[in-house]
Amino acid sequence: MYMIPLISGSIEIRKNKDKLLFINSSTNKIHTFTTDEKVIRLINLIGGKKSNIDIFNNLVKFYEDISQTDVNNVLSTLVDISVIPQVNGRLLRQEEDKYQRQIDFFSSLSGNDRGLETHKKIENSHVVIIGVGGLGSWIVYYLAQLGVQELTIIDYDKVEISNLNRQILYSIEDVGQKKINVIEDKLKIINPKIKINKYELKFTNAADLEQIINTRVDFVVNCTDEPDVFTTGMLTAEYCMERSIPHIIGGGYNHHLGMIGPTIIPYETPCWGCYELQVKLPEWHEYELIKKRTQTAPSLNLLSSIVACIHSFEIIKVIGEINVPLLSGKKGELDFLDIAMEYDHFNRHPECKFCGKSKSSVENKSL
Repeated sequence: MYMIPLISGSIEIRKNKDKLLFINSSTNKIHTFTTDEKVIRLINLIGGKKSNIDIFNNLVKFYEDISQTDVNNVLSTLVDISVIPQVNGRLLRQEEDKYQRQIDFFSSLSGNDRGLETHKKIENSHVVIIGVGGLGSWIVYYLAQLGVQELTIIDYDKVEISNLNRQILYSIEDVGQKKINVIEDKLKIINPKIKINKYELKFTNAADLEQIINTRVDFVVNCTDEPDVFTTGMLTAEYCMERSIPHIIGGGYNHHLGMIGPTIIPYETPCWGCYELQVKLPEWHEYELIKKRTQTAPSLNLLSSIVACIHSFEIIKVIGEINVPLLSGKKGELDFLDIAMEYDHFNRHPECKFCGKSKSSVENKSL
């Protein structure tokens, strides 16, 4: 056994006579042990710098009857009760400065000490974002901050001055430049380790993704609404369902309303094809279009960022295996005026062209 132990940041240690209490603020659990002077000294030597061997060599100077096995047994007990995370302490120290707060958050959320494990799943993931405008620019920003190490961004547009009121990462100096180039430069400042795959492409066919993506993909987010969210959502679903890739159909605003979800886990949750069969469209939807509206959709950066936050949390819940996605089988509408959410629920449909009774899951072709 070799380790460089470090006490979890959520642990407080108190002594009451011959009792030692380990109080975990994340789980609200308290472990109590009978203690002595040797154990107290051992605890004080744990700090992420000394190995278990170094700790023994220090203690044996004061206690001739102590053995390396004694030290290892105490450390193993502390690992078993999550006082010491089940990772090399030195590795944890390297992550600590930048990501420790979110590692603690994930530990608290899961009710155990798997925060670093969850963080590593997020860090080692590859997420594809289609469209980096009012929604997509915020999502890539959040994912880069969270530590995602590989992002594929797809957009054909250039930065316009009208983007600056609601799309993060762009500034007045960027007007006229390609969005994918600006995004790459800004994200590498936030997360120098990040790998950015960028494609100047207008998303019009599911085959577009097949031609440019040839590596493992953990999640796809549709954030483009040209010609409309329903159409681009169907293209995204066509690509992802065939390859069993989790995805979100995002994008779209309507004055003070923000469109949320759904989050789709292929062949486990209702998909966009199921939604197509169950959505209740207005009667006029089938009428002949004589003239399109000319007004662009009203929007506000505050609404864009809230919608992006919800979607980003859905992404990391799936990738990090934290919890069941909130938006499975639900398409939400967030009313920004009173922060109320209304959901349009839908179920898996036996006649769905993607996941109906005649379909079955397939291996992820991007592996």
